[in-house]
Amino acid sequence: MIPATTAANQLYGRWMARNASATQDALAAANATALEAIASVRTVRSFACEAFESRRYDGALGAWYELCNAQAAATGIYFSVMYSFLSQLCVPIALLGYGGALVMRSEMRADTLIAFMLYQGQLQEYVGNLLNACTSMYKSSGAAAAVFDIIDRGKNPPAAANDATHASGDEDASLSGSIPRFQGRVEFDSVTFAYPARPTKVVLNGFRLVARPGARVALVGASGAGKSTVFHLLQRFYDPDDGRVLLDGVDVRTLNHGWLHKVVALVGQEPVLFAGSVLDNITYSRRAGEWNTLHDAKREKEKRRRRARRRGYAEVDDEERNNGGRGDSNDDDDDDDDEEKQMERVVDADVVAAATAGNAAEFIDQLPRGYHTRCGERGVALSGGQKQRIAIARAILMNPSVLLLDEATSALDRASERGVLRAMDAASAGRTTLIIAHRTSTVMDADAICVLRGGVVVEEGTHAALMSRRGTPPAGSYADLSSSRGGGDDDATPP
Repeated sequence: MIPATTAANQLYGRWMARNASATQDALAAANATALEAIASVRTVRSFACEAFESRRYDGALGAWYELCNAQAAATGIYFSVMYSFLSQLCVPIALLGYGGALVMRSEMRADTLIAFMLYQGQLQEYVGNLLNACTSMYKSSGAAAAVFDIIDRGKNPPAAANDATHASGDEDASLSGSIPRFQGRVEFDSVTFAYPARPTKVVLNGFRLVARPGARVALVGASGAGKSTVFHLLQRFYDPDDGRVLLDGVDVRTLNHGWLHKVVALVGQEPVLFAGSVLDNITYSRRAGEWNTLHDAKREKEKRRRRARRRGYAEVDDEERNNGGRGDSNDDDDDDDDEEKQMERVVDADVVAAATAGNAAEFIDQLPRGYHTRCGERGVALSGGQKQRIAIARAILMNPSVLLLDEATSALDRASERGVLRAMDAASAGRTTLIIAHRTSTVMDADAICVLRGGVVVEEGTHAALMSRRGTPPAGSYADLSSSRGGGDDDATPP
């Protein structure tokens, strides 16, 4: 019986682990379907696809429901065989038959047999608990398989210290994860890269680029030329397959994540806003520090209370006196109120300056609650241009040494664009700025314009120099690209 039970447990465990993993995947797919439809409810309604999305969600739930039914059926069969049939039926029959034979041959007393069977009956309860625990363990191991896969992946190996410090000669840079006296020089040294999802599609192929400290460098080219990939590598969302990405001659793979993203700020083509207030979104880079300061103050306050209690008396603050000395029972509520009050911050001059530089201060002042107006989920309460300007203000407030603008003015009308471009000219002073844009007016004042094609720079120069090469193959790429996108006189007019 033991070999058969062991084999049955192994088969059941393997099947249950696979089923649990498939059940979790099916539930995640159903939730993703619902969230996608809810988040895109305006698009769904504009195409009258409510019934389709409902059927799609029903189908995803149906797949999950079938897996749950299969799991319930397998569990029922397992318990009926292993517990009800074997443990509660076969084992007692075998004990009674064999024990009865021993009693008949006077080899065992009847009261001993009865006592043994009573003990065996008590043991059955624990066998049932053990089977329940095994089932839960199988289900948990299957559900956690994806988590363990992520944990087992580990981190990318850091670049060699010799590579990181070769150009700068600063050995402390790779050790501390930061660059002392960072100037803002950006360099791509023969970078080759393909996204992991499409390893055969090379996006950058021996890409080279140098941006001097304080320079404005524009990247232009057709869609898919690799412009946004340059930003992804600079922020180390990915590591290059070959070559190096350098900041002041130091490989970004050796730099501390927190430090890197304090000196490099991005304004994306599709700005992402959180559901908090306008002030929360503009000061997002400060939020972690503010929370840490607030929680440190709470911990210090709690330490003082514990020390006071150990000395035999309690420190009663003003809030506790107002509560009639019942402050200890409401400590958590008081702390929550303190958090809300401290997080409802006063708008400081730096925030206003950043909003002004991003051409956002004027429309923010016209909002119902100004800087404390809620943006809604993903900024749904604001227009596209307003979200873009808040994102620009958020980046300016960080005061980064390297500023990345990925179509930062794409959602703005011409009037707003001119204002933002003037503000960005002032904000770019003293920092390295890399710009991706399709409008000629956005890049015409750049110190250098790099035209990307096939993952390499095919043309480089100022706006005037590149425009003079119109119709001169193989050069003329920038001029021809500007003409194909409507970069006529209107676009060529300086802001």
